Amino acid sequence: MAHLTGAIGYDQTSVVHVNSTTAPAPFALGTRARDTAGNEYIYLDFDAIKYAGELVTWDAAYLATDCGATTVGFIGVVVGDVSTSDKAGWVQIYGINTFVLAGSALTSGFLMVGATTDGLSVPVNQGTSGLGYAIHNMNAVTSASTATTPHSSDLEGTSAIGVFTARLNYPYVEQDIATS
Repeated sequence: MAHLTGAIGYDQTSVVHVNSTTAPAPFALGTRARDTAGNEYIYLDFDAIKYAGELVTWDAAYLATDCGATTVGFIGVVVGDVSTSDKAGWVQIYGINTFVLAGSALTSGFLMVGATTDGLSVPVNQGTSGLGYAIHNMNAVTSASTATTPHSSDLEGTSAIGVFTARLNYPYVEQDIATS
């Protein structure tokens, strides 16, 4: 992972910190930073176990939660494995990410949020008719590669059997009526 830049010396993007009432995170929740490639990240508090490449949404208190089939709001990609709740870390919201988790059926193109499976929050391709919760400003640049395994060995045997490259530009989800 690239080093972040900013007014203070930031840790690498993959570093996750303890965040609780007795051990606050070293950065204010909601802090934003860029790496040398121009990718942008936001520092969030996690509600549970998360894996690098998983999608999350967050609330006004910067608490990151899983995306489900009816999620609306801002989303981003977790960049470091989170072992438990009461942890805080970086979520990518802008730039190119080459390790977004996906099932093997995902192809390049437009995305929407899907139902969480195996406790994972991964995008799916947009349908051609009916209602959907479209992800705006994030698209799959590549199809899912099952030759590239997800970063965490804990994901073996789950629905997230590959990764894809995504372009992010401050993505958000809203309910759309897809056109046919």
